[in-house]
Amino acid sequence: SAGSPVTLQPGQELKDVQLKATPFGVIAGTIREADGEPVANATVSLYEWSLEKGRRHIVGVNSSQTDDLGACRVAGLPAGKYYVFARPEWGRDWRLADHSPKSDTRKEALVPTFYPAAIDPAAASLVEVAAGARVTGIDVVMARTQVFSVRGVVDAPAAAHRSSRADRP
Repeated sequence: SAGSPVTLQPGQELKDVQLKATPFGVIAGTIREADGEPVANATVSLYEWSLEKGRRHIVGVNSSQTDDLGACRVAGLPAGKYYVFARPEWGRDWRLADHSPKSDTRKEALVPTFYPAAIDPAAASLVEVAAGARVTGIDVVMARTQVFSVRGVVDAPAAAHRSSRADRP
């Protein structure tokens, strides 16, 4: 329920006041590969919809790292609906693959994935957290896909080097 404003005059006392704080929630789960192997050191980030200047956009709320068993817990959450997004440790699979032009093996790597197992944000599921709730079992199965190395030089006209921020009000 909404609170009521209380105005006190200088020196005035108000007794028997009860203040109730809304408890924070928690999202917990594991991050695994499709074969069930835990993904250690992955970054798990939570996002929610926000309204700014009449436009909806996604904003980051909180994040955490997985432990050696792929377990993760993000606490301190106000009640709301969140997207859970897992990102593997940077360079994790790249260190293991042969990226030389002579290699015949297909290079695959874990890619950032939304809960429950979506690469496309449109396919992600929202996780609802009530005030003080501990939502468990939010397990993300990380996608693995073929990756490629690209080398080259990008050459653009001098006008293209202008910062787009300079054009903003």
